[in-house]
Amino acid sequence: MSLSHVQFHRYLFILLLGVVLHHITPTHGKSIRAVGGNNSNKTSDDDLLDVQSLILYKLPDDNVAAINKQINLEYSAFYAYESMAAFFDSANNPMPGCSKFLLKLADKQLNQARIFITFLNIKGGKLFLPDIKAPTIASWDSCLSAMQDALRIEIQIRYGLHDLSKRATKELDFAFEKLASDMIFKNAKSIKQIADIVRQFLRVAGGAEGRPTDRGAGEFLLDKELQKDETAFSASGLAKPLSF
Repeated sequence: MSLSHVQFHRYLFILLLGVVLHHITPTHGKSIRAVGGNNSNKTSDDDLLDVQSLILYKLPDDNVAAINKQINLEYSAFYAYESMAAFFDSANNPMPGCSKFLLKLADKQLNQARIFITFLNIKGGKLFLPDIKAPTIASWDSCLSAMQDALRIEIQIRYGLHDLSKRATKELDFAFEKLASDMIFKNAKSIKQIADIVRQFLRVAGGAEGRPTDRGAGEFLLDKELQKDETAFSASGLAKPLSF
């Protein structure tokens, strides 16, 4: 499920704290000078500039561009999942369980995009929002085919997150590295959940070459399982909590 209001702000506080702690070092600029004596109640312009630099220590331009690229990728995935969910909620293709699960994926992508945007603001970066392309596929033969497309989307997102992680490690930016690591872990959970659904469907339907009647029965059972409140298939075939 999406981060709660309290969890979201606690997460951002940890990121900001990591930025501050990481850059209180001699190698990242002048230290903040203590002001004493007769001037103990005054702060020089240089001191103010040092504090601003400490808090807003900006990302390199190429990393700002990489984060903006990832934000666009997250929004594109959100578009795709919303399209899938709407398709399986239509009168001609009613699969409420499949639609519900895809909406949860859409919410996850939207939430992650917003976290990246907030991180850009914390680090003094600038947000660029190019046009988001419409999904190239607008209909699916089955919930299985939609889940297979969802798996491809999550793998594409994983490549982008790995690139961000490498950039953060290269810059020794621990706040950036934590953000990327957290997102990679969430992505890995999503891939596992979607792959479990695909495997369970194929198992119930008698494999990829199963008879149409078996495939229909398997899809029906899959959708009934996905309709359960806050549940999804696990590798063991039992229901487990669904969270992101």
